[in-house]
Amino acid sequence: MPLITTTAQILNPGWAPKTWHNFLLYQVVTAMITLTCLKGSRWLERLAYIGGFALFALFFTVIGVVLGGPDELASHEIVWQKIENGTGWPFGLAVLLGASSPLAGYGPTHWMLNMADDVHDPRRTIPLAILAQQVGSVSTLFVLFIALGYGVGADWASIVTTPYRSPIGAIFEICSGSKAAAASLVVLMFVLAILTAASYTSAAARLVYGFAQSKAIPGGHWLAQYNEKDQIPRQIIYVIYGTNVILGFTLLGSSSGLATLVGAATAMFSIGYLPMFVGYVLTRGRYMVKTGWFKLPRWLSLAVATFNIFSVLAQSVVLCLPPVNPITPENMNWASVISGFFLLALAVLYWVYARERYQLTDIILSVDQGGSPDIPDGLPGKTIEASNQEQKVE
Repeated sequence: MPLITTTAQILNPGWAPKTWHNFLLYQVVTAMITLTCLKGSRWLERLAYIGGFALFALFFTVIGVVLGGPDELASHEIVWQKIENGTGWPFGLAVLLGASSPLAGYGPTHWMLNMADDVHDPRRTIPLAILAQQVGSVSTLFVLFIALGYGVGADWASIVTTPYRSPIGAIFEICSGSKAAAASLVVLMFVLAILTAASYTSAAARLVYGFAQSKAIPGGHWLAQYNEKDQIPRQIIYVIYGTNVILGFTLLGSSSGLATLVGAATAMFSIGYLPMFVGYVLTRGRYMVKTGWFKLPRWLSLAVATFNIFSVLAQSVVLCLPPVNPITPENMNWASVISGFFLLALAVLYWVYARERYQLTDIILSVDQGGSPDIPDGLPGKTIEASNQEQKVE
């Protein structure tokens, strides 16, 4: 949505979006993402190739514009030494605050983890995909940030004080020297953002689909219906769309309300890794599948899992910090409060509803296909699988 607004501001200087503009744009973008998700789910592989090509093409185009457009690049001293920290936080923490949001949106591992049931041989392909994703995310973002430093580092104040909803519009305009070129690049970024958001929605729907199969959430039977033609749980997509439509009404009351909810979701995604790592450490890895392609010595895997627990906790805290220090009621990041509320609500939902209704049977039966992860010895799935085979023999 900010990209559309930025395009309009570039082409029409002096125009400022009103509240109802933001609301309508949000609803239109939400509908576009949902339609792309519904119609494109059956062509995930093709969309992945198209999205990957578009991403790299746009990346190198942006690098070329940022470095080749300005008449004079910033000096090495400005880029590497004269780093201004106006946040009030220590330098290291300020760097983490600045990098955490782009990395959280650009390279979250749960996107691919949620798609493990949709790829061949996930025990091999998913770890390779995660490795490529993380290396690619860190390296490309680093190159982009350095390029931006050289391209606009000498006039950084113009970027910080820009009236555009997205600073990237000001960066493109300054570097290219053309409003038309800047608007074109922003539009291309918007198209790529729609594809990205659709893939994210598809991955999120499959996460909910797993919980729905376990009957751990209300309406699980209805939500777990899978549309074979479109290869997607359509009911969950409809629920996601309806929820996003309702959340859009927060824009009418508060311009920062929706951003706070998005920030809370980002923090909760990080917190969501904790049960996996904590469970692995507490059980000392006894239930880990031993037939995968990639293995670590038990002591080393436990050490890595323990490190990840503290790393996730630290990342969750960073995501809930305000951008400037000291913390005041005006600049407080309310994502911390929203995250705490949702975590409490999930705990209550588990004790009141899910604890008595959770079923592992449906999940075991549905993933017992070629290429699916093995069921570790000692888990109920082995017993369930064996009993079902006995019933078929009888």
